[in-house]
Amino acid sequence: MTEIEPPPPAILDGPGVVRFAAGSELGPRSFTWRVSGVSNGAGSDDIYIGTRQTMGTVKVSLHDANPRTGEPPRTILRFTREFREANQLPNEPLAVIEQAASAAPGWRHELTIATPSVTFGTFAETPPLKPRESVQWWPPEQPPYELAFHLYVGDSTERADLGINDHIGEVARIPMSNRRLLWIVANSEVMTDAVREEITRHVTGLSTDPTVAHPFTLTRRGDGVPVLLDLAAVYRPSPG
Repeated sequence: MTEIEPPPPAILDGPGVVRFAAGSELGPRSFTWRVSGVSNGAGSDDIYIGTRQTMGTVKVSLHDANPRTGEPPRTILRFTREFREANQLPNEPLAVIEQAASAAPGWRHELTIATPSVTFGTFAETPPLKPRESVQWWPPEQPPYELAFHLYVGDSTERADLGINDHIGEVARIPMSNRRLLWIVANSEVMTDAVREEITRHVTGLSTDPTVAHPFTLTRRGDGVPVLLDLAAVYRPSPG
């Protein structure tokens, strides 16, 4: 396992946005992942995840349980409204996964973002960063290890309540409403040869047509945690 020097974590004082990526800004890299935490007027938390490169096309959202409708916590993948309207697509989710992965009392393991080096691409940061925007860059792992980012949401602003100590570094802490906390950590995880070969075949079979967006795939692990697999290798920035 590579000795990774983690970048400084983003410690926010309220709901906001963080951006992070694996690899090198000038070489092979993952997408730039953008996580936005929003406390809505109903007192619950909405968390939106996507890549900066394709945020205007497709996104993932994490939703609290809805006491009014009885719906459980959910992870939803859908096209953005702008993309749907421009392409006359129905307003239907592409995928819905009910959340069932408890990490500790009061905490859920909401999502994992996997960034294996076999799916890295090489491209400039697009769109260009605005003056106040920044990206947290994580050095890549070397096979058979790969870097993964884990998102947890808990009922306390004290991250120690979760009791997770085997990560290699913190990415961000984002306080939400009602003393809830979105905690993002990075970890090095072993990827077997069989999984690596399966991912390589999947990437090879994807279209490289720039009009077709394949920023990631959404699956579920055996323990119920939804997983986003970064597919930066197929990204083709539009000219201009």
